[in-house]
Amino acid sequence: MSKLYSLDYRQYESGQNTFIEVYKDKPSITSQELDDLSVKMIQANSIPLLIPLEMEEINLDVTLHYQVTGLQPLSSYIQNRKISAKEFFELLNKILMKLEESKEYLLDESKFVINSDFIYVRNSFDDMRFMYIPLKEIHSKPAFQDEFRELMIHLIGNVTNLTGNGFQEILNYLKRSDFKMDQLRMLLDKHIHTAGSYNHTPQYDKNIPAQEERVPVQQPVNPSMSSHKQPKLAFGKKKVAAPGKPINEKQVKVSDAAVKSGNAKMSSERVKFITISASILVIALIWKMYIDNPSEGLLFISSGLSILTVDLAFIILAIIKPGSTTEQDSEHSKGKKKEKVAKQKKSKKTKNNDAVPKEIASSSSQDGTLSNEVLYQNPDEYYQNLQNQTTLLSKPNVVKEEIAATVLLSDVNSQSKPYPYLELNQPGGIQKVTIDKEAFIFGRNPDTCDYTIQVNGVSRTHFEIVLKSGEYGIRDLNSSNGTKLNDQKLVPHTIYPLKDQDLITIAKQQYTFRKGF
Repeated sequence: MSKLYSLDYRQYESGQNTFIEVYKDKPSITSQELDDLSVKMIQANSIPLLIPLEMEEINLDVTLHYQVTGLQPLSSYIQNRKISAKEFFELLNKILMKLEESKEYLLDESKFVINSDFIYVRNSFDDMRFMYIPLKEIHSKPAFQDEFRELMIHLIGNVTNLTGNGFQEILNYLKRSDFKMDQLRMLLDKHIHTAGSYNHTPQYDKNIPAQEERVPVQQPVNPSMSSHKQPKLAFGKKKVAAPGKPINEKQVKVSDAAVKSGNAKMSSERVKFITISASILVIALIWKMYIDNPSEGLLFISSGLSILTVDLAFIILAIIKPGSTTEQDSEHSKGKKKEKVAKQKKSKKTKNNDAVPKEIASSSSQDGTLSNEVLYQNPDEYYQNLQNQTTLLSKPNVVKEEIAATVLLSDVNSQSKPYPYLELNQPGGIQKVTIDKEAFIFGRNPDTCDYTIQVNGVSRTHFEIVLKSGEYGIRDLNSSNGTKLNDQKLVPHTIYPLKDQDLITIAKQQYTFRKGF
């Protein structure tokens, strides 16, 4: 009998079909514990992302039967395969996409089993099936972030050419209290593209249009400011051509007046065209009415309406002069906008001048600019040169006793919370490995492990020491040769509590756990 959270499960054969039976013994699962909405949705729909589920009820005792015929657990499917870093992040992204699809069927993502032993694959990663437990409450089930994190750690041993910090960045995000599924998807998408672009030199297209780049420009400086004050760096806009293509200044500089005139002319021509077209259409409809029912009275009516239509068109084209009012309003609003901007600049300049402290104000050059004003080519160059422009405003007046007290207090605080560590006896002496993280991974792969052990028999990710509820524990990460705690072999992915002086054995090495406090 095996455990899945607080439930029991076993695999059995029935004819040519394979099932996984999930149940609970003493007390058993009752029908009142079932989530009615989930049960109805599963029974009423054929949901492709779920493992087919049959619910058996005998004397109010419920047993769940999952048909896994022709399916293979993800842990077994990937065991003899090596996938790239990009494929690894794509696999995790596909799992999240499948869970998002479940919302269309009103399923709860917290009821999915996110475990490589219970995620099944038929032919490829595109055809994955998930185990869904339709209970109102699943006891002992970890949060989604914790299950997804353990899934990543379990699968990382099959990943090749993993570079960068993408794996660790995702693990850190899964521990955040403000975790969101869509943000995790965005993070995975970023690393999918990053993993697929290593050793790739970008190719530039000479036909790419010019882009805007922010470059430093010299700004007027308040004459009352000290010449020793660090120079200010402002940024303006400059046209930069695509690589290999120079800028044609004549094409870049376009007169605002010409643009405005062209837009006004285009608007006026459009109004004229619409007015004339509408007039012709109305007159045609008037005389079509007369042709269909010719009479003397209708003749006078048609003639009068035609004259009226022509008069209206003449008024629109000749008297109103479309576009003129808009241009005047535009000029008027533009003038007001310029006046408002000028007032804001003047007000801002006055405030900045008043804000200059008198203690650092001194003489400057005659032209009103600082004598050490420097124009840099980019922001990085400016910040790199800051270390060469130090201004000593006043000598700090700090009592030696205060400095000593501060240092002593810092030392006390740093020593009040020592980290646990592992001891390894070697011929050259005792080696200590400090456990300074909540999840500290040991193994052979330096890209994914916090401490690497280059010894035969050690897996890429072998085991980890975790901090749960203030207590430390050890968990084997499905290593090939296993992990022993006090000569007892650990069950993979199960956390065992650690006590001071416990012995941890991997391959031919034996570590002693020290709490340090």
